[in-house]
Amino acid sequence: MLLEENDGLQRKLLSQEDDFRLQNETLMKELGQVIETNEKLEAENESLKEGASSTDSCRHLQDEIRRLQAENAALQKNISLAASTVSPLADDPDQSGDTDEGDLGTHSDSVDGCPQSSDDLAATVTNLRLQLDTEREEKTLLKEQLNSVESKTHEQIKSLQGDVERLAEKLKKKQESLVQLQEEKEDVYTDLSKKLSDLQTSTDAEITKLKIHSNKLEEELIHSSKVLGNYKDMAAHKITQLENLAKSLQSQVDDASADRSQLLQQQNETFVEKLKGKEQELQLARQIAEDLTVQLAERKKACESHMEQLYEMQQERDDNIQTLQQVNRVAEKRKSLLDELAIKYQGETDRHRGQVKQMEEQHREEVTQMEEQHRSEVEQLKQKLQEAQSQLVGWAAAKEEVASLKTEVTQLQESKAWLQRTLTETEVGGRDTHREKLESKSFFKEHSNQGEVEQLNEEHSLKIQKLQEEIDMERKKTGEQEGIIDQLRQDIKDGAEDRKLQEKKRSSTMRDLKRQMQAERRKVEKLQERLQQVLTDTKTRPTMEELLDQADGDERYKGDGSSVSSWSGAGNLSKDTTLSLDEESSCSVLEHDNAALMQRISALQQQNWTLDEKVTHLETSNAAMAEDLLAKTAIIEHYLMDSRPDHMTMSPSQEKMTLKRVMDFVIDRGDENLREINKKLQRIVEETLTKNMHLQGVSVIYRGRCDLQGVNVIYRG
Repeated sequence: MLLEENDGLQRKLLSQEDDFRLQNETLMKELGQVIETNEKLEAENESLKEGASSTDSCRHLQDEIRRLQAENAALQKNISLAASTVSPLADDPDQSGDTDEGDLGTHSDSVDGCPQSSDDLAATVTNLRLQLDTEREEKTLLKEQLNSVESKTHEQIKSLQGDVERLAEKLKKKQESLVQLQEEKEDVYTDLSKKLSDLQTSTDAEITKLKIHSNKLEEELIHSSKVLGNYKDMAAHKITQLENLAKSLQSQVDDASADRSQLLQQQNETFVEKLKGKEQELQLARQIAEDLTVQLAERKKACESHMEQLYEMQQERDDNIQTLQQVNRVAEKRKSLLDELAIKYQGETDRHRGQVKQMEEQHREEVTQMEEQHRSEVEQLKQKLQEAQSQLVGWAAAKEEVASLKTEVTQLQESKAWLQRTLTETEVGGRDTHREKLESKSFFKEHSNQGEVEQLNEEHSLKIQKLQEEIDMERKKTGEQEGIIDQLRQDIKDGAEDRKLQEKKRSSTMRDLKRQMQAERRKVEKLQERLQQVLTDTKTRPTMEELLDQADGDERYKGDGSSVSSWSGAGNLSKDTTLSLDEESSCSVLEHDNAALMQRISALQQQNWTLDEKVTHLETSNAAMAEDLLAKTAIIEHYLMDSRPDHMTMSPSQEKMTLKRVMDFVIDRGDENLREINKKLQRIVEETLTKNMHLQGVSVIYRGRCDLQGVNVIYRG
């Protein structure tokens, strides 16, 4: 039984280890996939940072686009500056009469001397400014791209780190559960080894006791056989002495006178007849002794068989006691565990159902809120986009105005060139003053136009930044909502997986319970067969001490008959498991299985009650047989005690013995010797009978105890 339970526990542990191995393999696969994706992303990040030869053409195109964008921006700035410088020249062409004539002469000389050098310098300065502006714009664009790429990579790395941490926590939990299972397995193994060692020690002690008892019985039998041999030797020696005496007396009779010869012959004939009778009695006594020796040998064999049966019955009793104790312990533990698990199961089901309902309500509310927020935000974004489009339309109009201003600037430049030509032809002094006024006016116009353009650009950039920030906020919100939705989906998947694992464990525990029920049925069937064998043995071989101890046996049966082991038919031996959404179906299945188990238990109890009735019936029949045997044993003991012969008293005489007295003495002495031999043989027979009765009583006591324990086992089973 212990080996079967050990095998069952090992099977359970192996099945649980297989489940955990499968879970660990799935987790490791998921980890490998996450690590592979992480490595791919890192490789992509490194390739983006370091640069690869395959993307040179794309990068050249991007660099050219960037450079062209920067040149465009720089040209727009230069145009705006040029417009601001040229505009003051076209405002007041007539304000040129307040300068000195001497100064005009000097300025005219300088202007006529170096017109070409100033144009070259202006061209180089503009080119350098263009290059500087293009480089600055390229740097700003590159910074923006780098910031966007870094933010994306940081977000991806954070998400991957979160996934890795979750998987690591799951691995830790699984490893802790594996360690707990291994510890439980070691504890069960140590308990079983301790129980086996205790059983071996107890069986060895009982074997030694029985061996000592059997050795004592063998010594007593050897002693009794030696005593019988001594008695036989003494009887043979006395017979030889009597024959010698008869021969001597016969010789004396031959030597005597003829008168007494007839008397002696007559006496001799009488003596011969008496001797024949005595010889017949001796033969009868020898036959009785042989019969007694045969009976002793049979009794010996019966005692040995009884001892063997006792030994076997004790072993079976010990085995049954141990199995019953183990079964009772396991049943009590199972009952307590099943009660606790049923309570926990009900509480957890109620709690989980409430949590599921709350989660569903919260999820619905959150979904509705998120949908409403999303709709409102989409409407706001649409409105903002419409406003931005209207602003872009205004910006296009502003661009058209800028283009018109540029055309005006070109016209002004042409007019400037024409004015310069006219100024060279006109007076020298007025030309310089008029030129200065025109330059100041053009500069003022260009500056004012540039300020307006910058204001418009700043307003447009601010609006674009605001719109971009709002779009980023909306993206973040949508990302958070998607993360919440993914988390809820993952929770649902985890719940489904936990439910599947729980159903597997429940199915395995139900299989174990069914196996245990089958094992218990087999045990009950074996005990019933054993009880039938014992009852048949008691019917065929009823003993006396068994019947004497019947009253004690009845009390014991009455004391133990009410103790029927209680079984619990609810729950299973599984650890605390997380409950899922489909608990109602599993509960119905468990209730159905529990009802079937309770029906089986009730059937077993009815079988036990029928066996109890059979045992009571057998007890009554054994009591009647016991009374008959007691009466018969009393009669046998009475006749044995009354049939003992009395001791003979001898009266020795000091006078000179005659032949008649000698013959009478010899005859009386022979009768006394025979009587003493018969008395000794009767005493030996009585001693052997008492010893056999005592041994039989002991064997009956042991058998009664074994029967009681077997019946208790049946009641408890």
